[in-house]
This record gives sequence, C-alpha cells and structure tokens, in this order.
Amino acid sequence: MRRLACLLAFAGCADILGIRDPVLPESGDASPVDAPGVLDGPPSAIDAPPVPDARMGPDANTCTWPYEPIDFNPCSLPADNGDLTLNGGTIEIDTDTIHTGAGDISLTNRQTQAQPGASCPLKLYVFLTGTLSGTINVRGTCPAALIFLGDVTIAGGTTLDASAEATAGPGGNDATACATATGTKGGDVTAALSAAGGGGGGGHGATGGMGAAGGGTAGGGGGAFGETAAEPPGLHGGCAGGEGGNGNLSGGGSGGGGAPGDGGGALQMSSKGTIRVNGTARLRANGGGGQGAQLLGGLLEATGGGGGGSGGTILLEAALVDFLPTANKPTLCATGGGGGEGGGSTLGAGGADGQPGTCSATANANGGGDKGNGGNGGDGGYGDGPLQVGRPGGSGTGGGGGGGGAAGRIIVHSQQTSPVGDAVFSPSVTLR
Repeated sequence: MRRLACLLAFAGCADILGIRDPVLPESGDASPVDAPGVLDGPPSAIDAPPVPDARMGPDANTCTWPYEPIDFNPCSLPADNGDLTLNGGTIEIDTDTIHTGAGDISLTNRQTQAQPGASCPLKLYVFLTGTLSGTINVRGTCPAALIFLGDVTIAGGTTLDASAEATAGPGGNDATACATATGTKGGDVTAALSAAGGGGGGGHGATGGMGAAGGGTAGGGGGAFGETAAEPPGLHGGCAGGEGGNGNLSGGGSGGGGAPGDGGGALQMSSKGTIRVNGTARLRANGGGGQGAQLLGGLLEATGGGGGGSGGTILLEAALVDFLPTANKPTLCATGGGGGEGGGSTLGAGGADGQPGTCSATANANGGGDKGNGGNGGDGGYGDGPLQVGRPGGSGTGGGGGGGGAAGRIIVHSQQTSPVGDAVFSPSVTLR
C-alpha cells in the first residue's frame, strides 16, 4: 500500500449526543464502515436516543457514503493517494507536499473547489485509511480537507496543529471571510508627547476585543461570522487583529505600533467510516498573539499594542466520531490570541507581546502586560459562552493595549458519536 501523510481538516457531527445506527453502505461497497451501533466502551457510556437529522437517512446516501458530507460531493472526488501513515512532519498545502524526516511525499491526486464566503478555495485530498502520530504541522495559504474512504486513528500524544505561527494558519486572514471580522487599527498619535490607541482583536466565533484608546482612538474588535442561516458553512480560518497605533517621533504618527496577531487555520477530517481520537491527542487551530508596542530610534514611543488573532475552525465528520479518553482526554482547541501591551511613556520599556491561543477550556491566552506603563493587552477568547469573546485592551499612562482575539469554531458532524464529555473542547463544540 502507498503510505502518505496529509493535512487534517475536520468535520462536524449530527445534532445528537447519543448513538444512532448508521445507514449501511450499498451491497458491494469495498470500504464498509464500522458495525452499526458499536462504540469502544460499555453501553452505559452511550448517550440518549438520537434526534432525527435531515442530513442522515436513506435519502442522504450519496455514492455509498452513509451520510452527506458538509462541504464536498463524494460522487466527484479525485483519485485516492493510498494509505496515510504519518509519524510527525509538515503538510504544505500550497505545494501539495508532506515533509517528513524520511523525505518529501508529493500528493499528486487532489481537487480544488470554491467555497462559500471565502476567497480561498478548499483543496481536497483523498486517502484510503489514516494513522496519525507525533507532531504534525499544517501550513499553507488556503485550507484543505483530508478525506478517508476507511477508518482514521489519531494516536494518543499526537499534536495536529494548524495554528497561526509566523503567518496565519491555512485559510486564516481570508480577505472575503474576514472583511468585517478583522480588528481595526488603533489611532495614531497626532500631537507630541501623547499616546496611541491599541488595535482591536480579530473576530470569528464571537467578537474580538476592543483596543484601548490610550491618547488616541481605540481600535474596534472584529465581528463574528459564519455558521448562520444567512452564511452557509465554509471551512474558514480565523482573522487578524488590528495594528497598534503609531507614535509621534516627529509629531505625525511615525510608526512603532505593535503588529497584529494572525488568524488560526482551518482543519477538516472526513471519513466514510470511523475517526478515533485517542487520549492526550491535541488538535489545534489557535490565533496568534498581538505584538507589544515597539521602540523607535532608541526612544520609547507611546505606541499602541497589536490586537490578537482569532481562532480558526476544526471540523470532524464521519459515520462514527469516537473520542477515547485514557488518563487524559483528547483536546480540540481553536482559541484566540492575547493582545499586545501598549508602549510606556518613559524611556527603556517597550510593550510585552500577547500570548498565542491556548489549548485549554479553563485558561485563556493572556494579553501582554507589566513590561512598562502602557495599557495591558486583552486576553484571548476560549471556553464556553461569554468567555469566547476577546477581552478589551487596558489603558495605562502610555499607549493603549490591543484587544484579545475571539475564539473560533469546533464542529463535529456524525451519525453517532461517543459522549462529548470524553473530550475537551475550547470553544464549546457544535454538533451537527
């Protein structure tokens, strides 16, 4: 069998917390799903009876798949790339290449399709089965979906990461999707010995945090988008925060504001059979932290901190999505980055950078702070409900802090799923 590795994109789940027997494939199908109604673990771990879902049922069968995938047509997939067995590496979507310690692997079979509400198209890679372990980074300008005709196992201890690093994650900072969700720039200093405003945090699953005004104008937080009746679901990454306002080296906004954090990427994994996610595995699509205010010409300018980037999207879809906790539960996270600290009004202290998004449902990414007397950056969004909103930047004696980036989205789409309590989600999961 050909052995390859690939990027992860993830898929959502039926609106059920219980179990439903999958519709069996048509006779003669070469890639059967798991036996109906079977989950690893005792029957007592299975949730309540299923709620009917218009997507699931005999009429939803398409080309022998037991459910209708969210964003691709299983009748028109490209040829498969064989089995995907990957123990660490980097998936480069732009070049259709997987970099491993043993050498590069070219993904010759792929298909590109437009997706709603985004400038970036979605790239489809098809495999027979998948076995993933180690640290796997997913990089590229646009997102990809990893599609499996058989089962997928994500081993315990695996880190699958499409977070913002030096640049946005795959599909992050998309011009169309982020048109109203990118944080706005903090206001520049216009008078000597004054201070600039912090940039706003990026929005996605919630709104980004406002920057602080400092002595300028506060940058606005980006708006929430996606997953509404008016906005068809697409595989969207997160959005950047706003730049910090510039300083006043010569009385006219001469630079030095903190750079914004970038948006987290989008990960999709779709299986005709089962996706098993083992304990201690981590799937990440976090936003980047905003940069603290910078120094200019050896002098501290009271510039603004950059806004944090918002989290991206994780989508898992399969006939069965099975979370298998051991001593620790699997964790799926698409959290926002913290905003950068504003510049101080005294010599020798710049602003501290905000933290990148965390992989926790109980702790957020901290905004930069306490390096000088500028305003602290706002914390990033995470967890449930109101916590998903980016926090506003703070005001100090100097420049304003950048706002925190909002959390993104985690979607599970499945005919049956193990109890969602068997995994940690930040932000909270949406079941479809």
